[in-house]
Amino acid sequence: MNKKDLIPVIIIVALMMLWMFIDRTFIAPKLPSPQPAAKEQPAEPVSTGAPAELTATEPEKPAAPAEINTTVPADEIIQTLENDKLKLELTSIGGGIKSATLFEYPALNEKGSGPVAIEFSDRAALAYSGLTGIGAHESLNITKSDDGRSVVFSKVWNTGAEFRRTLTLGSDYSLSVTDRFINTTSNPWNLPALRLLTGTMANPVDIKAMKGLSILGVDSHTPDGGVNYWGRKLSKLYKQQDKPASIDVVPEDMQNVVVDWVAAKNKFFTQIVSPAKPTTMSVLSSRDTAEKGIIAQDIAASLDYQPAAIEPGDALELNYTYYVGPKKFSALKDAGHNFEKVMEFETTGFWS
Repeated sequence: MNKKDLIPVIIIVALMMLWMFIDRTFIAPKLPSPQPAAKEQPAEPVSTGAPAELTATEPEKPAAPAEINTTVPADEIIQTLENDKLKLELTSIGGGIKSATLFEYPALNEKGSGPVAIEFSDRAALAYSGLTGIGAHESLNITKSDDGRSVVFSKVWNTGAEFRRTLTLGSDYSLSVTDRFINTTSNPWNLPALRLLTGTMANPVDIKAMKGLSILGVDSHTPDGGVNYWGRKLSKLYKQQDKPASIDVVPEDMQNVVVDWVAAKNKFFTQIVSPAKPTTMSVLSSRDTAEKGIIAQDIAASLDYQPAAIEPGDALELNYTYYVGPKKFSALKDAGHNFEKVMEFETTGFWS
């Protein structure tokens, strides 16, 4: 390469490095206010992507349960969990997270702005679908622990079967989730296919999708360390389904493939759900049909479980780690599980 050819290459490389510095230093930290969660997906869908042989976990003998209220509230009841960085509003409707307030991040890029709140008002984050009684629009009993660190959701069916969920907030952006399906009856409990859904993520206000730039995304991470960034492939997923207004699909590459976490994210924030036992996943999204081309306006992910039989006196226990917070490398790295991969640093190739 002669000197005349080398000079433009040097200029282009320098401009690329300058843009990455500007984006990370000046653009990304200026967080606009979030947009409320968009249109809710169907309350009780059943995924077709999970392998037939997959079961959620082996039944375990339940510990002696504490006394619970068997009468669920008719109206929504809110409980909160809070630490120095995060405040979670937990709702009795759907038994999940209604909103997450991040104290260290302003809602608007202006002096005196209050903290940003990620809203899941249309469907609680971590809501199940597939089992009548604990769906996204159904009411559960909700109780806060005496120490203020945990909230317990519970449901007792007329048959005597029980669901008990314990959410415990740590010192950062992570939440531990323990779900128990307890068979206190004298007959086997044939649990149907279940799905655990993230909350729906939308673009922050005044941030629109740009051609060639993925702002909304779903990521999946497999136990062998492989990562898929489905935000880049949303247009393809829509086209494979004949361009509907919304999709709820298992990508072809993920048929019968288990993941150890899924993430739903926008430009600044992310939710990540990591099950103790890997299972399959789906991508959910809706788009603005008035827009030319395929422009996603919201996105979510699910973990999908096959039916399981719970013998009398046994329990099925599902455990998760849930992160809701900034796309900040240090915070994601501290949370573990390779969560920092949602940053997509490797996509910059030589410059990662």
